[in-house]
Amino acid sequence: MARLKAFDQDDVLDRAMHLFWQQGYEATSIRDMLAHVGISSSSLYETYGDKHALYLAALAHFRQIEYDLIQTQLTKSSSAKEVIRHWYTRLIDDLLTDPCHWGSFTVNAAIEMGTRDPEVAAELQGHFDEVTALLAAFLRAGQQRGDVRPGLDPVALAQFFLSTLFGIAVQVKIYPSRPLLENIAATALGILD
Repeated sequence: MARLKAFDQDDVLDRAMHLFWQQGYEATSIRDMLAHVGISSSSLYETYGDKHALYLAALAHFRQIEYDLIQTQLTKSSSAKEVIRHWYTRLIDDLLTDPCHWGSFTVNAAIEMGTRDPEVAAELQGHFDEVTALLAAFLRAGQQRGDVRPGLDPVALAQFFLSTLFGIAVQVKIYPSRPLLENIAATALGILD
């Protein structure tokens, strides 16, 4: 008879995700992870396999959390410009007020692992493609409502906005300046005028 898991897998993934987010993949040892998530090494290996598999599971967990959040935000009745302005404002606020300076989990993963780990790159590409599709559909609907300028390609526009959001998450590590980051956001939003 199989033993029941004595831990909450979502809680473990949340904890693992936050530790990888804070320290990065390479700087996180198995010992650090076990102490942080509060499970035994046998439970970790039986459930996830190894550190790399746990990292992929943490990325997938974050991907679902972020997708659900974005989907919820895009169902609000605000104009496209207001929703996207809110994204920039919230991102800038979160990045500048984060005492740990964690940045963006997906951007950090892309920078640290994206070019040398095909599985991480595939997970991130899947995430970015899903978010692009959500945002493009939202922008297309905005064009139909009249609050997004017609003639703009919604997919290219979605990719542009995501690129500037990710760029802000990198820029803040070098220039943690609210006026500079808000200027980038305002310039990006200007494309909708």
